[in-house]
Amino acid sequence: MSRWAVVVGVGTALSALAVPALATSELARADRVVIVAVPGLNWADLSSDRTPNLWRFATTGSRGLLSVKAAGDLARCGAAMATLGAGNRAIATPAVEAACAAASPTLSQDDFAALRRANRHKRFGARPGALGDALISHGLDAFAGGAPALLAAAGSRDLPLQRRPDAPAAVTVVADVTIYGVQRASRADALVALDSRLRDLLAPSSGVLTLVVGAGDEAHGPPGLRVAIAAGPGFGGGRLTSDSTGRAPYVELIDVAPTVLAALNIPIPDAMAGTPWRRASGTTSVSDLVDAADHAHDRGQLGGWLVDLLVALAGVVTLIALLALRRPRLRRVVEAACYFVASVPVSAYAVNLLPWWRWPQGVLAAVVIVVAAALGGSAFAIARRRPPWGGLAVVVATTSTVLALDFVSGSHLQLDGLLGDSTIVAGRFHGAGNTAFAVFATSVLLVAGLVATAVRNRGPMIAAAVAGLLGLIAVVIDGAPAFGDDFGGVLALVPALVVLVVLTRELRVDRRVWLAAAATGVAAAAALLLYDLVAGGGHIGRFASDSGGGIRTTLDRRLAAMLESWHTSAYVVMVAVALLALAVLVRHPSLRAATAERPALRGGFIAVAVCAVIGGVLNDSGAVVTGAAAVVGVPLLLAGCLRATR
Repeated sequence: MSRWAVVVGVGTALSALAVPALATSELARADRVVIVAVPGLNWADLSSDRTPNLWRFATTGSRGLLSVKAAGDLARCGAAMATLGAGNRAIATPAVEAACAAASPTLSQDDFAALRRANRHKRFGARPGALGDALISHGLDAFAGGAPALLAAAGSRDLPLQRRPDAPAAVTVVADVTIYGVQRASRADALVALDSRLRDLLAPSSGVLTLVVGAGDEAHGPPGLRVAIAAGPGFGGGRLTSDSTGRAPYVELIDVAPTVLAALNIPIPDAMAGTPWRRASGTTSVSDLVDAADHAHDRGQLGGWLVDLLVALAGVVTLIALLALRRPRLRRVVEAACYFVASVPVSAYAVNLLPWWRWPQGVLAAVVIVVAAALGGSAFAIARRRPPWGGLAVVVATTSTVLALDFVSGSHLQLDGLLGDSTIVAGRFHGAGNTAFAVFATSVLLVAGLVATAVRNRGPMIAAAVAGLLGLIAVVIDGAPAFGDDFGGVLALVPALVVLVVLTRELRVDRRVWLAAAATGVAAAAALLLYDLVAGGGHIGRFASDSGGGIRTTLDRRLAAMLESWHTSAYVVMVAVALLALAVLVRHPSLRAATAERPALRGGFIAVAVCAVIGGVLNDSGAVVTGAAAVVGVPLLLAGCLRATR
């Protein structure tokens, strides 16, 4: 078992990388906090002539893009305001939603109790009224007028809050739904009226922290990123960020309540999932924020379409490739098509280097196709000179290199990329997303198998050492909080790497190997987790630092999301097609011919399957990980088999 101890030790050492902290200011204490909540407020709504007060406030305060993600796909007024008050993603009952949209002057205790019951057993376990309860427990009061503001300010047993006390309240919530349901033709006039009403609230006041939040999506529009501005103690210009996003200038609606409590020096309850806003260094203009919001919107509109098209294309090409194994006339064209399909994911990531969201959709499609065709064509040309796996080498080496460079340089290709992480969905704002992990892990494991095959003449031990070293580097890139920040990826990639090393060493994969692979994966993940808990800076430590019901709720939510993915994601189709393809290939002579003298490469494909299965079970995206791995791995496997038969 000594070699497994070496793997664990090296993995543990390499995981302990320094995490570059985002330069932020400490949150200063405030005497009072004012929350101005305007559902549907976008950065494009602000201008110096139409909304001079909001514009002036934005130029003096810290600015950011607000993800208003609630428990559902859309954060309508009621759900968003309930989320604000809960510090966690909430839903709203129909009665509460109607009262909020209509700006009802009151909200009954029964309505609020029903709202809490509706959220009690939901996926996020939100507790509407958590902000109000925290204030009450520390002897502080809040003022709010009207149903929308009450959703944010009221505690669980202190409705209604209709009368301002003699002394100013510690927290004042003002909600204005004027632009929430207004028609586009009337929006400009509504914004002028809104700005006029907010003039006094936005005036500077000593010791007062004022937060302006576009608290929710529009009544009839798609989801999007909204306005976030903070001015007062600790916020004097610059950009906003929070530990929830780990990236400026992005913050979340669930961060508002923790920001209020932190400013008033009140402990943040476990029921809140958000973290306080902070001011980050650097500046971002309003036009840049508008552009970033447009970027996020277009990614939300096109990302799903690309996945559907990619799965359909990969599935069709895979089925045709299976037929081409018996039809020589088709092999050349289908082999080229396989390289093209496997090149589409890296092409979709690479295009994020360009401002594609400003282009017509036809131009975007043409660029993605041209990049994928160039890479696939190069692979096909190389395969003719270095059969049967020369084409595979081109695709996986390019893909793994591009994604590795992206992970270590800030994951700019991931952020609102066509196959990357949506800031509107707010699952992740930095590091390796689930699709990116699957594509990266597949490519790296195959690269390791290819390189080990190339050095096999120096002996199986050397080949296994080379494969293991390449794999360990990939584990660090994917898992380190400074880079990929991907805890689940480590759990899937490390066991697959162990299997690859064993097969490269030309040993049997028996029960002891599987146990060693599982133990090594857990050990590497535990080392990464321990480091992140001590050093901070990554989402791994934030997940593990939840306590009590928080951890259980999080695990339940991730399990439910994983199970849901297996009957809702388009990638399930590709998983089914991949299983069919593997069932055919294991009985076909082309696979044996192509891999007979290449145990390391055969081990690479087996390791990809291991990683895809473990990732599909342990990752909250489930089918996305398995399906994305299949989109890259299966066409490349078939391309090699087609070349071998020729």
